[in-house]
Amino acid sequence: MGAVEIGTLIAIIGCFVGLAGWLTSRDNKISKDSRWQGSIDEKLEAIQKSANNTNLGMEKINTAIDSYGQRITAVESSAAQAHHRIDEIRAEIKEKTA
Repeated sequence: MGAVEIGTLIAIIGCFVGLAGWLTSRDNKISKDSRWQGSIDEKLEAIQKSANNTNLGMEKINTAIDSYGQRITAVESSAAQAHHRIDEIRAEIKEKTA
């Protein structure tokens, strides 16, 4: 074997070693990226569940507020009727004492 053939053989072996290193590095990067993406997806899913729970809680609060509004309206109406009856009773008392 001549020097040129040995040099060519070493160059070819070097190319294969370099290619194997590049492929390994690429596979490791893809693996790390996949784990990172999985972690991000998991965190986003947790955030989405939290947001959904918050929305359900807000719906319950809004329902309760609507209920309280109706009850307050009923109490105000009842208080107005009571004041009207009190005014009538006062007027009757004034008429009796006058």
